Amino acid sequence: MFPNAKKLGVTATPWRLNHESFLSLYQYLIVSPQISWFINNNLLSDFDYVSIKQNSEVQRLVDNSEVARTGDYSNVDLDNTFNNQRIRSKLYESYLHFANGRKGIIYAINKLHAAKIAELYSSHGVKAMAIDCDTPRDVRQQIISAFKNGEISVLVNVDIFTEGFDCPDVNFIQLARPTKSLSLYLQQVGRGLRIVEGKEKTIILDNVGLYNYFGLPDANRKWQYHFVGQEDVEHESHSSQDKDSFGMSDFEFAESKFNEDDEQMVVVRGATSSVASGIQERQEQKKMPVIQELPLCDYYLIIGHRKRFKVYPFVKKRGKATDNVGNCVFEYDEAIRKIELKRSTGIELTPDNNDCTVVYTIFPANATHGTLQWSIVTASGIETNLATVTESNNHSAVVHANGDGTFRLRCSADNGSEFPQILSEYEFTANGFGQPIFDPYTFVTACLYSDSVSLMDEVRCGGVSITADNNIVGFKKTDFGKYGTDEFLVRIINWHKDCPFGFRLWEGCPGAESSALIGEFTYQANFEWQTYKDNHYKLSSRLTGEKDIYFEFDKTDLRIDFGGFLFTPRQKAYERLNSADCDLIHGDTYTADGTSVKGIGNNVFLDFDDMDFDKGTSLIRIHGMTRHDNDSIHVHFHTDSGRIEEIIEFPGSGMPITVSHRLPDIRGKVKVEFRFLPGCDFDFDWFEIEPAID
Repeated sequence: MFPNAKKLGVTATPWRLNHESFLSLYQYLIVSPQISWFINNNLLSDFDYVSIKQNSEVQRLVDNSEVARTGDYSNVDLDNTFNNQRIRSKLYESYLHFANGRKGIIYAINKLHAAKIAELYSSHGVKAMAIDCDTPRDVRQQIISAFKNGEISVLVNVDIFTEGFDCPDVNFIQLARPTKSLSLYLQQVGRGLRIVEGKEKTIILDNVGLYNYFGLPDANRKWQYHFVGQEDVEHESHSSQDKDSFGMSDFEFAESKFNEDDEQMVVVRGATSSVASGIQERQEQKKMPVIQELPLCDYYLIIGHRKRFKVYPFVKKRGKATDNVGNCVFEYDEAIRKIELKRSTGIELTPDNNDCTVVYTIFPANATHGTLQWSIVTASGIETNLATVTESNNHSAVVHANGDGTFRLRCSADNGSEFPQILSEYEFTANGFGQPIFDPYTFVTACLYSDSVSLMDEVRCGGVSITADNNIVGFKKTDFGKYGTDEFLVRIINWHKDCPFGFRLWEGCPGAESSALIGEFTYQANFEWQTYKDNHYKLSSRLTGEKDIYFEFDKTDLRIDFGGFLFTPRQKAYERLNSADCDLIHGDTYTADGTSVKGIGNNVFLDFDDMDFDKGTSLIRIHGMTRHDNDSIHVHFHTDSGRIEEIIEFPGSGMPITVSHRLPDIRGKVKVEFRFLPGCDFDFDWFEIEPAID
């Protein structure tokens, strides 16, 4: 429009994820001083940096993560890999060690990941809240105000506070989301480099190894190289001999001397005061007084607990020496040796008293190693649906009964091992609730059956033995939900090799007047001694709602062990969805009429939550009718990385029609929102979205 106009671009990071140059847009690059200059001149906060090791398990997981079409890591793959209890617990452990009590921001992968992290921190008494793009605007502002006022100490966010957010007293940043974007990395850590009176340093906790890709935030980067689309050769080398160029002359470590399976984080830069104070506190608890300050010299770091520990050689690091041991720093994790449980009521739960608070105490009180796991199990240790348990913040858990029967509350600690090392249990009895509801989309162990023709014998791993005399087993109140399923698996041991057998799936008990046959199937799997094998099956029609389902096996003299079943839910995202089945509808003018929403007028919004587009999107079809010559429908896709808006023009026809509209390839868990603006007069029947064509 203005071909002769002069153009000025401003950016903090002249860098592109695809490594393309800026020469098609700009002719010259004017570079400001480096971040290190601003730190040295007290315009930005100095920082300490702690990172996972290059050869750690987490770093290998990052290196092997799937890359999306955007050039960055796939959020779906990151969620599957990193959103688990073991890795999340490492986040809190590093916070507790290096940043305990500080005010900071944690960068998560997605909404669920952020919520789980906030829940973990809150369970340990840290005032933490999760926030994302779908958090209502007024709620978001309340959370941000509470954070700035100090009412909340930790904000866990998803791509909100990467830029344009200013809270100078933030003094720790935790990176829990891997990225291949140098710009995003610098924007994230930059939220912690603001200066404010009284602020000394910011602690950066790099739990996903971004340092191993990009170096320190204040590395001397050659932005001219990036401007023309070339790699910055300076920050790519992270060997010990290069660390002086990153301002690390006070600390070097021989990374090759670490055991590959050790997941302890290492101090890359500074953090000596924080580490020393933590070590001193633990030493005082164990009556191991600090007697001298070691100068910049060789020393050994001892990590573990009293019976099992490892020794790591370090070089050129200030530290604390302990009594009678020179040039060593002890960093003990105290293992949990006992869990004591006390309950607020008796063992029987009823509808009038269906909750019981259980207070726990761990011994020793200063134990730091391992986290607690809670579960509801049968006498044989099989997880059951008879109750649920929720851990509170005040060293307690609440047991809530769901159905009649006897169950046990189990609390365990793994002490850093693969399996529980310490167990403590309480037995409860629940009466007056009736049959609990089965969730068929989590594996249902066969021994939890609610009905059978004759008593079943419990066998290996919670299975039941099927014989000629007891070949019918039922699971009442199985809730398949609104969208249902047409696919399932059964888990069986067939003790007689190469002898297939048939079974039937019924709604209602076979032989009962109201029963109906759902399908007939044949089980045949390669025999493997004492091993359950899964067979997958397809139904001719979809199961929906709450049903009583029964498995009837062929009568045989052969022994069969039935381990349980699992149904696969239909993908809501690719179903034909009626407009009236939306999760939320609000606005000025509309009428819900059966399956449709009619007479849609001013400012009406329809939300469909939890749409998992794991196969992407290519096309949307909308069926309805406008009474105008034309209506515009705004369709918003709320993703973890932001909002995608599509505008669909719907022509007038005098009768319902279907309009198709091409979509970009949208993947992952999404909220789909239909917005009807002022002046609309629309009858909305249904819509459906087709997956992408690979």
